[in-house]
Amino acid sequence: MLNTVRHLKEIGVEVRFEKENISSLSKDGEFMMTILASFAEEESRNISENTKWGLRKRMESGEIGAANKHILGYQYDEEQEMYVIIPEEAEIVRWMFRMYLDGTSLRLIAENMNNAGIRSVLGNEFCEGTVRGLIFNEIYAGDLLRQKSFTENHITKHKVLNRGELPQYLMTDCHEAIIDRETYEKVQDEMKRRESMLNPTYCFTGKIKCGICGQPYTRKKGTARGKVYIHWICRAKKENGMTCKSVNFSEQSLYSICSEILGDDNFESVVKEMTVTENGDILFRLTNNEIKVWKNYHITKFHHEGTDTPCFDSKIFCEYCGNSYRIHKDGKYIYWQCRGKYLTGVHCKNKNYTDYQLRQISAYIMETEAFSETEFEQQIQKITVLKNGDLQYHFKDGRIKAWRRM
Repeated sequence: MLNTVRHLKEIGVEVRFEKENISSLSKDGEFMMTILASFAEEESRNISENTKWGLRKRMESGEIGAANKHILGYQYDEEQEMYVIIPEEAEIVRWMFRMYLDGTSLRLIAENMNNAGIRSVLGNEFCEGTVRGLIFNEIYAGDLLRQKSFTENHITKHKVLNRGELPQYLMTDCHEAIIDRETYEKVQDEMKRRESMLNPTYCFTGKIKCGICGQPYTRKKGTARGKVYIHWICRAKKENGMTCKSVNFSEQSLYSICSEILGDDNFESVVKEMTVTENGDILFRLTNNEIKVWKNYHITKFHHEGTDTPCFDSKIFCEYCGNSYRIHKDGKYIYWQCRGKYLTGVHCKNKNYTDYQLRQISAYIMETEAFSETEFEQQIQKITVLKNGDLQYHFKDGRIKAWRRM
């Protein structure tokens, strides 16, 4: 019952009764209060919806005033029902736009404005996010975009950004511009250019998901001996506090795999999502909801460069029990297993690795585009499988590099 009373107060219904009578309310009385709360909440919702409807109609017709009466460079004039320029602040806005087109970073623009003693309309120092919000604002080109945010809940009055949930209304040339439209468009193009450099997109961007932790795969570029090598790895391997033992793929390997699975079909129009399983298989979910599977043993069966002796033979050693690893085939997968697992009295519990996993990891460690047995023989002295399953690569030139299993 107390919850019902609390809810009534939240939606604006005043409830009064003596404290000593709370416990004496009958079940019928409590039921009636619940009904009253429902009616009151529905009434509150109707009022809210009607108010929103009226506001949106006024937005459509351009009748509504401005929510922000003062924004850097402008003051809203209630009589004229439009923004009017504040000359001294307009010069600051123009300086800010010039700095950005001259290549100055948002952070440095904020520092320059703060060092010049300029403050926001609220009297605060500028930061990178504040400058970005101003430069991105269409108001400086003489336009107004309505309904950038909306009230998500009529009871809590919580506001959220409008990311397409509701229509927006753009009114052009509704007040004098501080920045001419050509300059404004140049700034928007420059902003998009900078953002694309920070977060470039490739054909696999947003397409590959880790089947172990659910994180997307991300592109990793490395350089060795003047040559650039590119791999796709689970993002969890790059984030602090996150772990994952997923398989990495060179970009060239992914191109080959997609060609094998899709044939001549266009990747971007056909593939909806790719999921990498724990053993390195890739599940392709197509746009027509068809599922195709690429098995990682496809490469392990045909990727030995014509040699009968596996390149990892006598190269992998177990820290747990001191034995070497040897190849094992079960008819489907080819993997490497510590000899201590089947030697009497040893009982080694160290991790197995598929041949394909070792090839992908080795390519990543050697910073090569794809695994090469010749390159492996030239560079790697041995691999130690540590007690926790991590791999330690010992190079012939004395370097040691580790791969964390996560």
